[in-house]
Order: sequence, then structure tokens, then C-alpha cells
Amino acid sequence: MRFFVFVWNKLEEALAIFLFVLMLIFGFFQIVSRFGIIPIPLDWTEELSRYAFIALVYISASLGIAHKRHVRVEIIENIIPPHIFRYMCMFVDLVWCIFNLVIAYEAYIFAVDSLGTVSPVLEWDMGYVYMIIPITFFLMAVRVAVNLIEETFGISFTAKENQA
Repeated sequence: MRFFVFVWNKLEEALAIFLFVLMLIFGFFQIVSRFGIIPIPLDWTEELSRYAFIALVYISASLGIAHKRHVRVEIIENIIPPHIFRYMCMFVDLVWCIFNLVIAYEAYIFAVDSLGTVSPVLEWDMGYVYMIIPITFFLMAVRVAVNLIEETFGISFTAKENQA
């Protein structure tokens, strides 16, 4: 299981780096073509860099959960006794996991309903573009569930260097 989580982390990190570099390259080409340095209009670069940015945001959110770098209210930890705080964190993670699954399901329905609609410049089927959201919210739900299992049962699925 640790090997699977390790590979999953590395694939997500590589995908995030790829999307970031893709976004930078196409953003650069868009600026260069807009100011006439390259006389060829590159309208498609703006749309593609936007899609790369959106995918990067959601992939990075999943990575943030994996590395336990997501936003939490830390002042509550100082107020509530540790044994109660532990159960409260488990409850919050459970609600968060359910929320992610609900968003993934609803986003999937929306993406399927959007099949047949094409993007303005690239003419990609928007249903497939919108599939970024349900896929990444499902990945986030799995990440939260893994964290919840680790916290509840004291089982570690990650290598020591990934612990926060």
C-alpha cells in the first residue's frame, strides 16, 4: 500500500509540474504573439493555459491534502482538550470526505450533461474538460479518507518524509 501511495504522490507531483510548465509556456507564447513579436496569432494558447491552470489548482489541492498542508483552524487545537480534539478532527475529516464525494458526483452529472458543448477556440468537448472537477474531487475524497484511516487506526500509508 505504501508503494501505491508513493507512486500516486509522484504521479500527481509530476502532473502538477507538467501543468505548471505548460501554463507558463503557453502564457509566454500568448504574450509574445499579442505584442506582435511573433506575427502568428496564437488564440488557442490562452484557452489551453486556462485549462492547465484549472487542472493545476485541483491537482494541487489533492497534493495539499496528501501532505497535510491544507487550511485548518489551529486556534481550536489550543482551546479544546486533546482527546476531544482528536475526535473532532475525525468528524471533520469524515464530513469533508462526504462533501468531496457529493461534489464529485454532482460535477460528474454536470460534465455528462455538458457533453456535446465545444470550447470556443480549441473546439474541445467541454464535458471532457469539466471531468477535471469530478476526478480531482474524488481523488481529494480518497486522500481525506486515507488521512482519516491513518489518524483513526494509527496506520501509516506514507513514507516518513511525507509526514507533516
